[in-house]
Amino acid sequence: AVAEAVDLVRAGSGSLTLISVGAPPMIWPSAYTITVPESELEQAAQTVVDEAAAAVPDEISVSKLVRIGRPADEIVTAAKEQHHDLIVMGARGRGAATSLLLGSVSHAVLNQSPAAVLIVHEDSR
Repeated sequence: AVAEAVDLVRAGSGSLTLISVGAPPMIWPSAYTITVPESELEQAAQTVVDEAAAAVPDEISVSKLVRIGRPADEIVTAAKEQHHDLIVMGARGRGAATSLLLGSVSHAVLNQSPAAVLIVHEDSR
């Protein structure tokens, strides 16, 4: 998705905002609870956004954004707050059954986004 976004910025004039969302684990209700400190979620999200930024050529203006929460909600909120005109995101392609059980971030963003959404599958480049 980063490579596709870089190509789009090069083809036009604009800038790139990279976002990574640290998502608390979602588990089915049980007697056991899993907690991950917010600092660990933030650190993991920061690592992802830093690695993505390293793949962006120097001539492209890039900013980084790290959030904690439900990924689709945080991506859509950021797009609204910063008035983005396009969201480019990757998709794992889990399939209908798995997405039904686990949810699909790309599907939720596609349905809630105020901006156009381009979903890039891993094997599309």
